[in-house]
Formats: sequence, C-alpha cells, structure tokens
Amino acid sequence: MSNDIDVTSRIVAFCVLERVRRDGSFANLLLPAELRTRQVHSRDAAFATELTYGCLRWLGLCDSVISAAAKRPCSKIDPAVLDVLRLGVYQWLFMAVPAYAVVSSSMTVARREKLTRQSGFVNAVLRVVTARRRQEWEALVVSRIPKEDRYGRLAVRYSHPRWIVERLDRSLQAAAAADPSLAKITLEQVLSADNQAPAVTLAVRPGLMTPKEILSQIPYRAKGESGLWSPFALRLKGVDPGSLPAVHTGVAGVEDEGSQLTALTAAMAPLPGLGTEKRWLDLCAGPGGKTAMLAAVARQRNIVVQANEPVPRRAQLVRDAVRALTDTVSTITERDGRDYNPSRDGLFDRVLVDVPCSGLGALRRRPEARWTKRESDIADLASVQKELLTVATLLVRPGGLVAYVTCSPVLEETRAIVDAVLAADPSVRRLDAAAAMKVAAPKVPVASTGDVQLLSAPHDTDMMFVSLLTRN
Repeated sequence: MSNDIDVTSRIVAFCVLERVRRDGSFANLLLPAELRTRQVHSRDAAFATELTYGCLRWLGLCDSVISAAAKRPCSKIDPAVLDVLRLGVYQWLFMAVPAYAVVSSSMTVARREKLTRQSGFVNAVLRVVTARRRQEWEALVVSRIPKEDRYGRLAVRYSHPRWIVERLDRSLQAAAAADPSLAKITLEQVLSADNQAPAVTLAVRPGLMTPKEILSQIPYRAKGESGLWSPFALRLKGVDPGSLPAVHTGVAGVEDEGSQLTALTAAMAPLPGLGTEKRWLDLCAGPGGKTAMLAAVARQRNIVVQANEPVPRRAQLVRDAVRALTDTVSTITERDGRDYNPSRDGLFDRVLVDVPCSGLGALRRRPEARWTKRESDIADLASVQKELLTVATLLVRPGGLVAYVTCSPVLEETRAIVDAVLAADPSVRRLDAAAAMKVAAPKVPVASTGDVQLLSAPHDTDMMFVSLLTRN
C-alpha cells in the first residue's frame, strides 16, 4: 500500500467523521461517496471503512483515552483536531497499526487539513497514547469512575452514552422476564454485540427467486450462506450486493434478518376467522424493505398492497424497493399516516405500522446514532408512535391484524405504546406474535408468548420489536 493511498484512506475517514459531527449526516451515505470521489479501492477502501465505522463505534472510549492523555476534557480541544486524534487512537487501540505509523499519518492528516499549528499537540498526545496498550487504557479510564456507578463504567468500557446503557438494561430485563431463554444474556453481551460489524444480509423476495439461485450469481471468491433464522435470508462476504443482478432488478434487497422476521410475521400470522383477504397496508413504508417482503408474500395469495410514506425521498426508496412487485403494490401515497381514516381509505385485512423511532436497535449498523440521539427524543417520538398505532387499529377489519414494529428495544417505544393503545380501546386485543413468528420462521429461538423483542445478542439481528393486535 503506497503512502499516498494510505494517507488518502485516512483523509476519507476524517472527512466522514467531520461531516457526521458537524452536520449530523449518516456515515453509511457519506463513506461510499467519499471512496468514489477520492478513488480509493480494494485494501485501502477496506482500511478506510474499518477506520470510519470502528472509530464511530468506539468514540466514547477513544475520547476518554484522549482526555486522559491530553490532561484536559475533549470539549477543550478543537473539534477538527479531536477528530484527527480519534482516528489515531482508534488505529492504535483496535487496528494494530504501529506507533510510528499512527503518529506520522495523523500528523500528515493534520497538515493536509490545515491544522499545522496544532500538529505538535497531536504529536504529543499520540505519543502518550501509544505508550500503553488498549487493556491498560481501558483499565485506567474505567478505574476513574466509582465502582458503584455500574452504568457509567459500562458506558466507557463499551463506548455507549450512559443513558443508552441504562435503557438497554431495562429493556433486557423486561425481555428476559417475558422470555426465560434470555435470562442468561448479560447487558455486557448486548453492549459488546452493538460494537460488532453486522453481516451483509440479503432478503430474497419469496416467489421471485430463491436464495440458492442467488448464490449462483456471487463471484467465485465471495462467500454466501443461508441466514440464521429467516428462510429468505442470505448472508454474504466479499461482494458488493449492488453488483448482483438479483439486487439490481429488485427481486432481492439488503435487509437485516430482524427486519425480515417482523415483515414475515405480519404477513404470515394465521387469521383463521377473517376469511378471504384482499388488501394490506404498510402505513409507514420507507425505505421499503418490509414493504417488498410483505408484497412478495401477498403476491402469492393474489392480495394487493398499498404503501404510504410521507417523506418524498423515502417514498422514492419504497418505489425502488418494490420495482419487481408493481403488479402487487397498487398505490404508494405520500401522506402523514395519521391522516388515514376508514371512511376515506376503507378497511384493510392487515396493517403494518413500522413507526418512526429512535433507531437504538440498529446501533451495529449506524454507529453514529448513539452519539447523535438524545434521551429527549424518546418522549417526542412516543406521542407520534401512539397516534400511528391508534390509526392503524381503526383501519383494520374486525378479525384482521395490526403489526406494530420498531427498530428499538426501548420500553417507552415498544410495550408501553402497545399497552397504552390497548387500555384506550377495549375492542383491540393482543395476538401471539411469538407463535406467529415461529410460523413464518420455525428456526427462530423465541421462547416467549406475546410480543417479541429480538436482541443483538443472542439473535445476531437488529433489535427489532413486534407486537400483533386485532380488532374484535
């Protein structure tokens, strides 16, 4: 790897970190564009990818180390200089980059980004950092937090904001109370799983193609294997999913297994008393992965699906996701889901309401979210979630099904919302989501009855929640 390309890969990571910090942008959208613009490929692109996502995951620990080494809080360090230091510290703690390369490359990045006057400070801090290994630094920064502050110590050790650690612990305890098979899962395991890069997973739309057929499309050196739980999942290594013909044509799409399981549960839950089904609705459809899975199942049963997504950019993503299923997805509207009403829009046999949420269940996939979300966001979202679920229960036929889904394990966004809607309307009752999920995916290890909370450990999925409701 030449020095020029090596430095360029670090510049790419720096630019992404800066945009995330400054603008609140999404790393998964910024990084591919930066790699293309700067023509970074192969091993160098892999290095930049690991450096970017890894640094965002471990930002909290890196900042604690920087603060200790610099003997000042990170808030007193110039933000751009802090980003340079974060990248250098991550390389030393997690990527086995030699000390001399950490220091020299960081100095080069600082000079390239017109931070020359601060390069001496960068040099001094990184020389202190590279004098100790990761285990020593972890022990040092954690030891500065009182032993009785368990959440504070875990927050630093596993690089999560303290409030998220506390919320995850409450969610884990509630999940274990409902599902005894989760009783042995520790908070440390869940936090650790959040810091692991997730598998690249395809959802193969049933009836359009099989996972086995897609395996024939992957390059010789790439690897593909069946998903852990979803019968339509395929986990890939060593291949860009967008290069596969099946993804290009829309018969498959990138989608986490947890997301697949919730859509399949909504589509395949038995409703023996309902009779012939004709219309399904995805009330909050963007970006469209669940819509496509729902539509693929509906297509096999001659059912039409209507989708709704109020944000135009996301509505376009829905149209793209269902491009191979336009004969089934009858309409894609762009309205606030709360504006739907039975008198104008009619009743549906099944309604999927994948509400806007904090996204704390997908921290593996979007590591920057742990630093950009605020605890106050939860309360703001909860009122919208409750309103959307209430509307969904009014849009379903008696005996039909409402699937309430969130990509969050937070109790205020999951069970509390469902309980509030049930308390307000005695004609609505819970169905057994766990039993329905096992119909859709018999291998999934869900031992509970009632609502389902998937966890990054042990399920190795995003932490999706699903509750099924019906109207008497």
